[in-house]
Amino acid sequence: MKIYDSIVIGGGLAGSAIAYELAKVGQSVLLLDATSQNATYYSYGGIAYWSGSTPLLQMLCRESQDLYPQLSAELESDIEFREIDLLLTIDP
Repeated sequence: MKIYDSIVIGGGLAGSAIAYELAKVGQSVLLLDATSQNATYYSYGGIAYWSGSTPLLQMLCRESQDLYPQLSAELESDIEFREIDLLLTIDP
């Protein structure tokens, strides 16, 4: 039987990031997910840097944008991160 240092449940954005960071520091990690989707169910594979209900969350969202080019360089791969414009509308 294989023994893991850490088991991460949920292969969405947060779970994948946690599993990746644990592996980088030498942990043996098992990542489990119920489906084989390639995007987080809640965010549909997108990150809104302006989201967050508190100043701290807003700051973390903005700072997380800087991690994507770093991840692409570490993996030596195009992770297909793209910044796009977005228009939100609301009902009057």
